[in-house]
Amino acid sequence: MKISLVLAVALGLATAGANAVKLNPDAMRAMQEEGERKLQQAMQPRAFRLSSGLCLQRGGDGNVFAGACAAKNAAQKWHFDKHGRVVHNSGTCLAVAGKPGSPGSNVVTQGCGKSAHFKWKPQKNGQLVNAGKACLQAVGNINKSGANVNLGGCKAGPAQVWK
Repeated sequence: MKISLVLAVALGLATAGANAVKLNPDAMRAMQEEGERKLQQAMQPRAFRLSSGLCLQRGGDGNVFAGACAAKNAAQKWHFDKHGRVVHNSGTCLAVAGKPGSPGSNVVTQGCGKSAHFKWKPQKNGQLVNAGKACLQAVGNINKSGANVNLGGCKAGPAQVWK
């Protein structure tokens, strides 16, 4: 008798649990489509612009600096890939030359890899945070073309917000 009662209760709980979650296929499809739309948008080439009017730019030597924005400048075109890397128009990736997360480490472009040196996450406020939890920033005179780009502690100042 006790075994029958335990089995009945267990069966009742299992049935209730199975019916507790019903997935709405239309809502799931809409969320998937929204995710695909955001991914496609992130993968479109674009410039990363500071409020001072300078844009993230790759130099001929692979160094990265803030240069005067120019809509047709291929050296200022970047996109995110599905691995969280920022890929330059040349096919190289934004990379930390030193230790990821170490303030002052220079930022360059290199052949794309899978290490933390290549991982970036965009923030809603426009900051680009690397895997080491440091932010991409222009250093020196951020109002003058040629300002170097390196890592800094995330402070959301004008040298770190890339729109």
